Amino acid sequence: MAMFFGCSSCCTEDRGEEIETGHGAHRPPGVGTKSIWEEGEEAKPLEVGLLNTTGSICQNEHNALDALRVEAPDLGGASPDECIDLDDGIDEGCCSNKEELQTEKAGDREQDDVKVEGDMQVKLALREAKEKLAKEKREKKAKAKAAEEEKALEKDLAKQAAEKLAEKLKEADAAFRSSQWDVAVLAYSEAIGIDARSSRARAGRGGAYLRQELFQEALQDLNEALALDDSNLYALRDRAEARHKLGDLEGAAADYDKKLSLAGGDGRALCGRGEVKMKQGDKDGALEYFQLAMQLNYKGSDVLFRSAKAER
Repeated sequence: MAMFFGCSSCCTEDRGEEIETGHGAHRPPGVGTKSIWEEGEEAKPLEVGLLNTTGSICQNEHNALDALRVEAPDLGGASPDECIDLDDGIDEGCCSNKEELQTEKAGDREQDDVKVEGDMQVKLALREAKEKLAKEKREKKAKAKAAEEEKALEKDLAKQAAEKLAEKLKEADAAFRSSQWDVAVLAYSEAIGIDARSSRARAGRGGAYLRQELFQEALQDLNEALALDDSNLYALRDRAEARHKLGDLEGAAADYDKKLSLAGGDGRALCGRGEVKMKQGDKDGALEYFQLAMQLNYKGSDVLFRSAKAER
């Protein structure tokens, strides 16, 4: 069976003529149209085409009709209504595939978003780590610089203090040699104020107190001086004398003996040790120490020697 598509306007209405189809169809005069059925044969599609009297094809509609010319399928005696609507299945499949494709694309986009977000988090974490490390380095560098500056400042202050202490000790020693005991005590006290751990300043003030016969004050300063530096021989000798004056003969003897074992050529220490020997009842021992002091030409040693010899 064939489907016929005809032109309804330009080929008929304009000329007021009618075209019939089917067995026995004829060609109206003036219309160059062939019958699509051939008489005496089964209906077969021969051709579709409408020609006007000039033989030209109506361009607008006829081109479209040629594009739509199809051969109807054999329905096997079934009505068109009973045929399966293939378009519906195709449409449903297409829709299903489209939805799956959209879902897949959405999933891909979601994965891409997750990946991008993950990459951003990693980059952010790396940046934070770098910033933290840089901050720690800056802080460490700043602390090191501050410590270095503090150390340099301390060194500078220590240098200034040492210079000031040296000047003050020089002033105190000059007063001590001049027997200006009050001036010496004041200068040594100022030196102690500059550096409380100066064994020399403590020993000098203790010696000045000793010569002022302030034996207890002298002993306190001399003890502190030897605690700071037990090799201070002047402090050791003066403490022996302070102990002697305070009646601590054993302590005095121990300090004298230590002093003389380290530096024997001290006339004052020799005379002091001889005096302790005299009080301990050892006059011969005292004479020996006085005689050694006389050999050093220590002032007053000869007087002590003659006194001890007279008491024998």
